[in-house]
Amino acid sequence: MAGISYLSLPLYDDLLKIQQVEFSDTIRKSHYSFELINNKLRIHPIPEAVFKMYFHYIVTSDRDTLVTGSYVSDFSNMGYNNMTYNNINDPGKQWIRKYTLAITKQVLGSVRSKYSSIPIPGADTTLDGDTLRSEGMAEAEALIASLREDLEAASRRNLMEKENEITDFQQGMLNKAPLNIYVG
Repeated sequence: MAGISYLSLPLYDDLLKIQQVEFSDTIRKSHYSFELINNKLRIHPIPEAVFKMYFHYIVTSDRDTLVTGSYVSDFSNMGYNNMTYNNINDPGKQWIRKYTLAITKQVLGSVRSKYSSIPIPGADTTLDGDTLRSEGMAEAEALIASLREDLEAASRRNLMEKENEITDFQQGMLNKAPLNIYVG
């Protein structure tokens, strides 16, 4: 009777194989390759149709310099100087719109509260200045509170704590995986 041997591998080995297949699909599905020799580009295989080709590149002299941009993507790369509105991301612009609406309600409420009623032919119309003003103040306070919560959640300490929790969880998962067992 021939001997049978089994090899039990940890769970992360399967995950690495899956990741290898996904990377291979991402990189090699195009079936194109290139060579760059003496600033001459050769594409393999030679394309048979006309199409646009895009390149992402970096100049050799800029390779070691720090890339900085003025685009604000989150709180971690937000500067303290005056920002250009066009460089603010969409959630930031949405917050600015909501806050502007809240302040506008306050100003309009102040104007309407100066004239509580306006005479119109045959009757008087009552303006809701105080209500509009208090509504605008409540919205502005809620927006500022939510911004403070977001800033606190994005603080370096909280981000490090969340990363530590993820690392502990992953370590716990790996500790539950069986070690290599060789049966010969």
